Amino acid sequence: MKFVFSFVIVTLLQIQLFPAEVSDSLAQVNRANEIRNLFKQKSFFDKALSVPGKVLFFPFDILFSGISYGIYKVDESKVIPKTRDFLISEDGRREVRPTYVSRIGVGLKYYQREILNPGSRLLLLATVGLHQRQRYGIALERVSLSELFYHSNYRALYEKLTTESFFGIGPNTEKNAKSDYTREMFGADISLGIDLGQRFTLQARAGFELNNILPGRDNDNPSITDIYNRSDLPGLDTQANLFTFSLGFYYGSLNRPAKPSRGYELNAVGQYFQQVNADDFYFLKLSGDFRYYIPLFYERVLMIRFGTELTEPLPGKEVPFYYLSELGEGISFRGFERGRFRDFDSVLGSLEYRYPISNKLESILFVDAGQVSADIFNAYNSSNWEFSIGTGVRYVTKGGSVSKIELARSRDGFLVKITLN
Repeated sequence: MKFVFSFVIVTLLQIQLFPAEVSDSLAQVNRANEIRNLFKQKSFFDKALSVPGKVLFFPFDILFSGISYGIYKVDESKVIPKTRDFLISEDGRREVRPTYVSRIGVGLKYYQREILNPGSRLLLLATVGLHQRQRYGIALERVSLSELFYHSNYRALYEKLTTESFFGIGPNTEKNAKSDYTREMFGADISLGIDLGQRFTLQARAGFELNNILPGRDNDNPSITDIYNRSDLPGLDTQANLFTFSLGFYYGSLNRPAKPSRGYELNAVGQYFQQVNADDFYFLKLSGDFRYYIPLFYERVLMIRFGTELTEPLPGKEVPFYYLSELGEGISFRGFERGRFRDFDSVLGSLEYRYPISNKLESILFVDAGQVSADIFNAYNSSNWEFSIGTGVRYVTKGGSVSKIELARSRDGFLVKITLN
Protein backbone atom coordinates (compact mmCIF):
# COMPACT_ATOMS: atom_id res chain seq x y z
CA MET A 1 0.00 0.00 0.00
CA LYS A 2 2.92 2.37 0.69
CA PHE A 3 4.12 1.78 -2.90
CA VAL A 4 0.69 2.45 -4.35
CA PHE A 5 0.25 5.61 -2.28
CA SER A 6 3.67 6.90 -3.28
CA PHE A 7 2.96 6.11 -6.95
CA VAL A 8 -0.28 8.10 -6.84
CA ILE A 9 1.35 11.12 -5.13
CA VAL A 10 4.30 11.21 -7.53
CA THR A 11 2.01 10.89 -10.53
CA LEU A 12 -0.22 13.75 -9.34
CA LEU A 13 2.83 15.96 -8.81
CA GLN A 14 4.02 15.12 -12.30
CA ILE A 15 0.72 16.33 -13.77
CA GLN A 16 1.19 19.74 -12.16
CA LEU A 17 4.97 20.14 -12.46
CA PHE A 18 5.96 18.18 -15.58
CA PRO A 19 3.08 18.19 -18.11
CA ALA A 20 5.40 17.21 -21.01
CA GLU A 21 6.57 14.08 -19.23
CA VAL A 22 2.97 13.22 -18.35
CA SER A 23 2.01 13.54 -22.03
CA ASP A 24 4.76 11.04 -22.88
CA SER A 25 3.42 8.68 -20.24
CA LEU A 26 -0.09 8.96 -21.65
CA ALA A 27 1.29 8.18 -25.10
CA GLN A 28 2.80 5.02 -23.66
CA VAL A 29 -0.59 4.09 -22.20
CA ASN A 30 -2.16 4.54 -25.64
CA ARG A 31 0.57 2.32 -27.11
CA ALA A 32 -0.25 -0.36 -24.52
CA ASN A 33 -3.91 -0.19 -25.60
CA GLU A 34 -2.85 -0.74 -29.23
CA ILE A 35 -0.86 -3.83 -28.16
CA ARG A 36 -3.93 -5.19 -26.38
CA ASN A 37 -5.95 -4.68 -29.58
CA LEU A 38 -3.33 -6.68 -31.51
CA PHE A 39 -3.61 -9.41 -28.89
CA LYS A 40 -7.29 -9.82 -29.76
CA GLN A 41 -6.24 -10.75 -33.33
CA LYS A 42 -3.90 -13.56 -32.20
CA SER A 43 -4.70 -17.25 -32.71
CA PHE A 44 -6.33 -19.40 -30.08
CA PHE A 45 -3.00 -21.22 -29.47
CA ASP A 46 -1.14 -17.93 -28.86
CA LYS A 47 -3.84 -16.77 -26.48
CA ALA A 48 -3.71 -20.06 -24.53
CA LEU A 49 0.07 -19.78 -24.03
CA SER A 50 -0.27 -16.22 -22.67
CA VAL A 51 -3.02 -17.05 -20.13
CA PRO A 52 -0.67 -17.68 -17.11
CA GLY A 53 1.10 -14.38 -17.56
CA LYS A 54 -2.19 -12.59 -18.06
CA VAL A 55 -3.57 -14.08 -14.84
CA LEU A 56 -0.50 -13.00 -12.87
CA PHE A 57 -0.64 -9.50 -14.31
CA PHE A 58 -4.41 -9.12 -13.88
CA PRO A 59 -4.32 -7.50 -10.39
CA PHE A 60 -1.67 -5.00 -11.55
CA ASP A 61 -3.65 -4.30 -14.72
CA ILE A 62 -6.71 -3.44 -12.61
CA LEU A 63 -4.60 -1.36 -10.23
CA PHE A 64 -2.83 0.74 -12.86
CA SER A 65 -6.00 1.11 -14.93
CA GLY A 66 -7.73 2.50 -11.84
CA ILE A 67 -4.82 4.83 -11.15
CA SER A 68 -4.81 6.05 -14.76
CA TYR A 69 -8.54 6.72 -14.59
CA GLY A 70 -8.14 8.56 -11.30
CA ILE A 71 -5.32 10.68 -12.70
CA TYR A 72 -7.46 11.66 -15.70
CA LYS A 73 -10.31 12.68 -13.39
CA VAL A 74 -8.08 14.62 -10.99
CA ASP A 75 -6.37 16.45 -13.82
CA GLU A 76 -9.67 17.21 -15.50
CA SER A 77 -11.25 18.62 -12.33
CA LYS A 78 -8.14 20.70 -11.43
CA VAL A 79 -8.66 19.71 -7.79
CA ILE A 80 -4.97 20.15 -6.85
CA PRO A 81 -4.59 23.81 -7.94
CA LYS A 82 -8.07 24.59 -6.60
CA THR A 83 -7.17 23.11 -3.21
CA ARG A 84 -3.87 25.00 -3.18
CA ASP A 85 -5.61 28.29 -4.01
CA PHE A 86 -8.17 27.64 -1.26
CA LEU A 87 -5.58 26.87 1.41
CA ILE A 88 -2.99 29.51 0.50
CA SER A 89 -4.14 32.89 -0.77
CA GLU A 90 -1.99 35.05 -3.03
CA ASP A 91 -2.04 37.99 -0.58
CA GLY A 92 -0.72 35.80 2.28
CA ARG A 93 -3.75 36.31 4.50
CA ARG A 94 -4.74 32.64 4.41
CA GLU A 95 -2.19 29.85 4.86
CA VAL A 96 -1.82 26.24 5.97
CA ARG A 97 1.52 25.00 7.31
CA PRO A 98 2.65 21.55 8.44
CA THR A 99 3.96 21.32 11.99
CA TYR A 100 5.98 18.76 13.89
CA VAL A 101 7.24 18.66 17.47
CA SER A 102 9.10 15.64 18.83
CA ARG A 103 7.02 15.65 21.98
CA ILE A 104 3.61 15.82 20.27
CA GLY A 105 3.71 14.57 16.69
CA VAL A 106 2.74 15.84 13.27
CA GLY A 107 -0.13 18.12 12.30
CA LEU A 108 -1.32 21.27 10.56
CA LYS A 109 -1.66 24.94 11.45
CA TYR A 110 -4.21 27.12 9.65
CA TYR A 111 -3.85 30.91 9.67
CA GLN A 112 -6.39 33.52 8.61
CA ARG A 113 -4.80 36.94 8.97
CA GLU A 114 -6.41 40.38 9.09
CA ILE A 115 -9.64 38.74 10.18
CA LEU A 116 -10.98 41.63 12.31
CA ASN A 117 -8.36 44.35 12.20
CA PRO A 118 -4.83 44.83 10.81
CA GLY A 119 -2.50 42.45 12.64
CA SER A 120 -5.23 40.13 13.95
CA ARG A 121 -5.41 36.47 12.99
CA LEU A 122 -7.35 33.27 13.50
CA LEU A 123 -5.26 30.16 14.28
CA LEU A 124 -6.44 26.55 14.14
CA LEU A 125 -4.16 23.69 15.23
CA ALA A 126 -4.49 19.91 15.02
CA THR A 127 -1.61 17.59 15.95
CA VAL A 128 -1.47 13.83 16.52
CA GLY A 129 1.34 11.43 17.38
CA LEU A 130 2.21 7.95 18.54
CA HIS A 131 0.41 6.33 21.50
CA GLN A 132 -2.70 8.45 20.75
CA ARG A 133 -0.96 11.71 21.68
CA GLN A 134 -2.99 14.66 20.43
CA ARG A 135 -3.39 18.42 20.66
CA TYR A 136 -6.11 20.68 19.24
CA GLY A 137 -6.37 24.41 19.59
CA ILE A 138 -8.15 27.53 18.38
CA ALA A 139 -7.04 31.10 18.97
CA LEU A 140 -8.14 34.57 17.95
CA GLU A 141 -5.09 36.76 18.45
CA ARG A 142 -4.16 40.45 18.47
CA VAL A 143 -7.71 41.76 18.32
CA SER A 144 -7.81 45.52 18.91
CA LEU A 145 -10.32 46.62 21.54
CA SER A 146 -9.42 50.24 22.12
CA GLU A 147 -6.53 52.67 22.03
CA LEU A 148 -5.61 51.59 25.57
CA PHE A 149 -5.57 47.82 25.02
CA TYR A 150 -3.72 47.51 21.75
CA HIS A 151 -4.49 43.81 21.47
CA SER A 152 -6.38 40.96 23.10
CA ASN A 153 -6.13 37.18 22.67
CA TYR A 154 -8.74 34.44 23.08
CA ARG A 155 -7.52 30.85 23.19
CA ALA A 156 -8.77 27.33 23.87
CA LEU A 157 -6.64 24.17 23.91
CA TYR A 158 -7.19 20.46 24.44
CA GLU A 159 -4.27 18.04 24.70
CA LYS A 160 -3.76 14.45 25.72
CA LEU A 161 -0.11 13.56 26.24
CA THR A 162 0.07 9.84 26.86
CA THR A 163 3.77 9.10 27.45
CA GLU A 164 5.00 11.96 29.63
CA SER A 165 8.27 11.04 31.33
CA PHE A 166 8.81 11.04 35.08
CA PHE A 167 12.15 10.27 36.78
CA GLY A 168 11.42 11.53 40.28
CA ILE A 169 11.83 14.88 42.05
CA GLY A 170 15.12 16.54 42.85
CA PRO A 171 18.53 17.09 41.21
CA ASN A 172 19.83 13.53 41.75
CA THR A 173 17.33 11.44 39.79
CA GLU A 174 18.61 8.60 37.62
CA LYS A 175 17.90 7.82 33.97
CA ASN A 176 17.01 4.19 34.69
CA ALA A 177 14.25 5.27 37.12
CA LYS A 178 12.03 6.38 34.25
CA SER A 179 8.26 5.93 34.44
CA ASP A 180 5.47 7.59 32.48
CA TYR A 181 1.95 8.99 32.77
CA THR A 182 -0.84 10.54 30.71
CA ARG A 183 -1.83 14.16 31.25
CA GLU A 184 -5.19 15.22 29.83
CA MET A 185 -5.81 18.95 29.88
CA PHE A 186 -8.38 21.41 28.60
CA GLY A 187 -7.71 25.10 29.01
CA ALA A 188 -9.03 28.47 27.89
CA ASP A 189 -7.87 32.01 28.61
CA ILE A 190 -8.29 35.66 27.69
CA SER A 191 -5.41 38.12 27.69
CA LEU A 192 -5.13 41.89 27.31
CA GLY A 193 -1.97 43.66 26.21
CA ILE A 194 -0.83 47.25 26.68
CA ASP A 195 1.97 48.80 24.64
CA LEU A 196 3.92 51.12 26.95
CA GLY A 197 6.47 52.15 24.36
CA GLN A 198 8.38 50.86 21.39
CA ARG A 199 10.18 48.25 23.50
CA PHE A 200 7.96 47.58 26.50
CA THR A 201 4.76 45.49 26.57
CA LEU A 202 2.60 44.57 29.55
CA GLN A 203 0.12 41.67 29.37
CA ALA A 204 -2.49 40.31 31.82
CA ARG A 205 -4.08 36.89 31.36
CA ALA A 206 -6.92 35.04 33.11
CA GLY A 207 -8.20 31.54 32.42
CA PHE A 208 -8.89 28.07 33.73
CA GLU A 209 -7.51 24.57 33.28
CA LEU A 210 -9.00 21.11 33.77
CA ASN A 211 -6.20 18.59 34.51
CA ASN A 212 -6.47 14.84 34.84
CA ILE A 213 -3.63 12.33 35.36
CA LEU A 214 -4.12 8.86 33.83
CA PRO A 215 -1.92 5.75 33.41
CA GLY A 216 0.88 6.01 30.87
CA ARG A 217 0.93 4.14 27.56
CA ASP A 218 4.64 3.36 27.15
CA ASN A 219 5.01 -0.42 27.35
CA ASP A 220 8.77 -0.10 27.95
CA ASN A 221 8.35 1.76 31.26
CA PRO A 222 6.02 1.41 34.27
CA SER A 223 3.20 3.88 34.82
CA ILE A 224 3.48 6.23 37.79
CA THR A 225 -0.03 5.17 38.80
CA ASP A 226 1.41 1.70 39.58
CA ILE A 227 4.40 2.79 41.68
CA TYR A 228 3.34 6.07 43.37
CA ASN A 229 0.34 7.25 45.38
CA ARG A 230 -1.25 10.58 46.26
CA SER A 231 1.01 11.18 49.29
CA ASP A 232 4.12 10.68 47.12
CA LEU A 233 2.99 12.85 44.22
CA PRO A 234 0.43 15.61 44.86
CA GLY A 235 -1.96 15.75 41.93
CA LEU A 236 -1.59 12.07 40.97
CA ASP A 237 -5.11 10.87 41.89
CA THR A 238 -6.80 14.26 42.01
CA GLN A 239 -8.51 16.03 39.14
CA ALA A 240 -7.19 19.58 39.41
CA ASN A 241 -9.44 22.30 38.05
CA LEU A 242 -7.41 25.48 38.33
CA PHE A 243 -8.14 29.16 37.96
CA THR A 244 -5.07 30.96 36.64
CA PHE A 245 -4.05 34.59 36.51
CA SER A 246 -0.75 35.94 35.23
CA LEU A 247 0.93 39.27 34.68
CA GLY A 248 3.91 39.51 32.38
CA PHE A 249 6.04 42.03 30.58
CA TYR A 250 8.38 42.02 27.62
CA TYR A 251 11.25 44.41 27.04
CA GLY A 252 13.51 44.13 24.02
CA SER A 253 15.51 45.81 21.29
CA LEU A 254 15.97 43.12 18.63
CA ASN A 255 16.77 44.31 15.14
CA ARG A 256 14.50 41.58 13.71
CA PRO A 257 12.25 39.07 15.51
CA ALA A 258 12.87 35.57 14.09
CA LYS A 259 16.56 35.83 13.17
CA PRO A 260 18.08 38.60 15.29
CA SER A 261 21.72 39.58 14.90
CA ARG A 262 21.89 42.19 17.65
CA GLY A 263 19.90 43.41 20.65
CA TYR A 264 18.35 41.82 23.72
CA GLU A 265 15.00 40.69 25.08
CA LEU A 266 13.60 40.02 28.53
CA ASN A 267 10.43 38.08 29.32
CA ALA A 268 9.19 37.93 32.92
CA VAL A 269 5.91 36.37 34.07
CA GLY A 270 4.26 36.01 37.48
CA GLN A 271 1.43 33.44 37.79
CA TYR A 272 -1.14 32.59 40.44
CA PHE A 273 -2.95 29.21 40.52
CA GLN A 274 -5.96 28.33 42.66
CA GLN A 275 -7.88 25.05 42.66
CA VAL A 276 -11.64 25.54 42.26
CA ASN A 277 -12.95 21.95 42.68
CA ALA A 278 -11.10 21.37 45.99
CA ASP A 279 -8.82 23.14 48.44
CA ASP A 280 -5.45 21.45 47.89
CA PHE A 281 -3.53 23.44 45.29
CA TYR A 282 -2.68 27.12 45.71
CA PHE A 283 0.69 28.22 44.41
CA LEU A 284 2.72 30.93 42.67
CA LYS A 285 5.22 30.72 39.80
CA LEU A 286 7.73 33.35 38.75
CA SER A 287 9.76 32.91 35.57
CA GLY A 288 12.25 35.01 33.67
CA ASP A 289 14.15 34.61 30.40
CA PHE A 290 16.88 36.99 29.23
CA ARG A 291 18.64 36.70 25.84
CA TYR A 292 21.42 38.89 24.50
CA TYR A 293 22.57 38.76 20.86
CA ILE A 294 26.12 39.89 20.03
CA PRO A 295 27.07 40.44 16.35
CA LEU A 296 30.40 38.90 15.34
CA PHE A 297 32.46 38.83 12.15
CA TYR A 298 30.92 37.75 8.82
CA GLU A 299 27.34 37.92 10.17
CA ARG A 300 28.02 35.38 12.90
CA VAL A 301 26.00 35.84 16.09
CA LEU A 302 26.60 34.80 19.70
CA MET A 303 23.51 34.41 21.88
CA ILE A 304 23.83 34.46 25.69
CA ARG A 305 20.82 33.20 27.59
CA PHE A 306 19.87 33.06 31.26
CA GLY A 307 16.56 31.72 32.61
CA THR A 308 14.99 30.79 35.91
CA GLU A 309 11.65 29.56 37.28
CA LEU A 310 10.57 29.63 40.92
CA THR A 311 7.55 27.72 42.28
CA GLU A 312 6.13 28.48 45.71
CA PRO A 313 3.06 26.89 47.38
CA LEU A 314 0.98 29.08 49.67
CA PRO A 315 1.13 28.15 53.38
CA GLY A 316 -0.48 24.76 54.02
CA LYS A 317 -1.07 24.11 50.30
CA GLU A 318 0.58 21.97 47.60
CA VAL A 319 1.78 22.07 44.00
CA PRO A 320 0.77 19.35 41.49
CA PHE A 321 3.92 17.44 40.52
CA TYR A 322 3.40 18.28 36.82
CA TYR A 323 3.60 22.00 37.64
CA LEU A 324 7.01 21.83 39.28
CA SER A 325 9.87 23.54 37.45
CA GLU A 326 11.61 21.35 34.85
CA LEU A 327 14.84 21.07 32.93
CA GLY A 328 14.44 19.50 29.52
CA GLU A 329 11.13 21.18 28.74
CA GLY A 330 10.92 22.37 25.15
CA ILE A 331 14.20 24.09 24.25
CA SER A 332 15.02 24.95 27.86
CA PHE A 333 17.68 22.28 28.26
CA ARG A 334 18.78 20.32 25.21
CA GLY A 335 20.33 16.91 25.73
CA PHE A 336 17.88 15.61 28.33
CA GLU A 337 14.34 14.30 28.03
CA ARG A 338 11.45 16.49 29.09
CA GLY A 339 10.88 16.03 32.82
CA ARG A 340 14.35 14.53 33.36
CA PHE A 341 14.92 16.93 36.29
CA ARG A 342 12.14 18.64 38.18
CA ASP A 343 11.78 20.42 41.51
CA PHE A 344 10.34 23.63 42.88
CA ASP A 345 13.03 25.89 41.37
CA SER A 346 15.25 25.76 38.31
CA VAL A 347 18.01 27.86 36.77
CA LEU A 348 19.76 27.53 33.41
CA GLY A 349 22.17 29.25 31.07
CA SER A 350 23.15 28.83 27.42
CA LEU A 351 25.76 29.95 24.93
CA GLU A 352 24.76 29.58 21.28
CA TYR A 353 26.94 30.40 18.29
CA ARG A 354 25.07 30.91 15.01
CA TYR A 355 26.61 31.24 11.58
CA PRO A 356 24.67 31.70 8.33
CA ILE A 357 24.56 29.14 5.55
CA SER A 358 22.08 31.11 3.42
CA ASN A 359 19.58 33.92 3.90
CA LYS A 360 17.12 31.57 5.63
CA LEU A 361 19.34 28.78 6.95
CA GLU A 362 21.89 28.95 9.74
CA SER A 363 23.91 26.42 11.69
CA ILE A 364 24.33 26.51 15.47
CA LEU A 365 26.72 25.27 18.15
CA PHE A 366 25.58 25.43 21.76
CA VAL A 367 26.40 24.67 25.39
CA ASP A 368 23.61 24.39 28.01
CA ALA A 369 23.96 24.27 31.79
CA GLY A 370 21.29 24.08 34.48
CA GLN A 371 20.05 22.60 37.73
CA VAL A 372 16.90 22.17 39.81
CA SER A 373 16.54 22.70 43.54
CA ALA A 374 13.94 22.63 46.29
CA ASP A 375 15.00 26.23 47.00
CA ILE A 376 17.53 27.77 44.62
CA PHE A 377 18.47 30.46 47.17
CA ASN A 378 18.77 28.37 50.35
CA ALA A 379 19.59 24.92 48.92
CA TYR A 380 21.92 25.80 46.05
CA ASN A 381 24.59 23.18 45.38
CA SER A 382 27.28 23.74 42.74
CA SER A 383 27.70 19.97 42.28
CA ASN A 384 24.15 19.67 40.94
CA TRP A 385 24.85 21.43 37.65
CA GLU A 386 24.04 19.44 34.50
CA PHE A 387 25.65 20.15 31.12
CA SER A 388 25.04 19.39 27.46
CA ILE A 389 26.68 20.38 24.19
CA GLY A 390 25.39 20.10 20.65
CA THR A 391 24.85 21.39 17.17
CA GLY A 392 21.96 21.90 14.77
CA VAL A 393 20.41 23.96 12.01
CA ARG A 394 17.67 26.62 12.03
CA TYR A 395 15.47 27.51 9.05
CA VAL A 396 13.56 30.80 9.18
CA THR A 397 10.74 31.42 6.72
CA LYS A 398 9.78 34.79 5.30
CA GLY A 399 6.79 34.87 7.65
CA GLY A 400 8.99 34.37 10.71
CA SER A 401 8.34 30.68 11.46
CA VAL A 402 11.35 28.76 12.72
CA SER A 403 12.10 25.08 12.06
CA LYS A 404 15.00 23.36 13.85
CA ILE A 405 16.91 20.12 14.06
CA GLU A 406 19.15 19.89 17.14
CA LEU A 407 21.52 17.12 18.23
CA ALA A 408 22.72 17.32 21.84
CA ARG A 409 25.06 15.23 23.97
CA SER A 410 24.75 14.97 27.76
CA ARG A 411 25.63 12.35 30.37
CA ASP A 412 22.39 10.59 29.37
CA GLY A 413 23.67 10.16 25.80
CA PHE A 414 22.60 11.72 22.52
CA LEU A 415 19.17 13.28 21.95
CA VAL A 416 17.70 14.67 18.72
CA LYS A 417 14.92 17.27 18.76
CA ILE A 418 13.00 18.26 15.65
CA THR A 419 10.66 21.26 15.51
CA LEU A 420 8.78 22.28 12.37
CA ASN A 421 6.90 25.60 12.32
